Amino acid sequence: MSITKAQTVQYPAVASVSFTYADLTTTVVEDLCQIPAGATVVGGEIIVDTAWDSATSATLDIGDGADDDRYTSTIINLKSAGRTALTLTGYKYTETDTIDATPTITGATTAGAARINIMYVVEDRGHEVQG
Repeated sequence: MSITKAQTVQYPAVASVSFTYADLTTTVVEDLCQIPAGATVVGGEIIVDTAWDSATSATLDIGDGADDDRYTSTIINLKSAGRTALTLTGYKYTETDTIDATPTITGATTAGAARINIMYVVEDRGHEVQG
């Protein structure tokens, strides 16, 4: 028995979401994008362009309907500008779900901006044929 090589390949789908401090309410879950059944997240990042100026703390977890921090093994500190890669788990969705952000913000906030990119592939889908 041998493995049959793939004849088709697909591009990862990329969902990009931008938001500011005014879009978030502490502990209110925000849907970032819908993930179809059969999908696996293969990459992603959060980029804090403008650090949150919260008096005490501003953090963010990225997860889904079953696990609120599936893609953040370490909570993301929004008070520091920079890029953080999402934690890839290899989890394959058996039904449609959403990728969610759950913020925890303590103290008054008047500045902050970030963007999230989520890359995923869907099993048995192809965009190109290769020989």
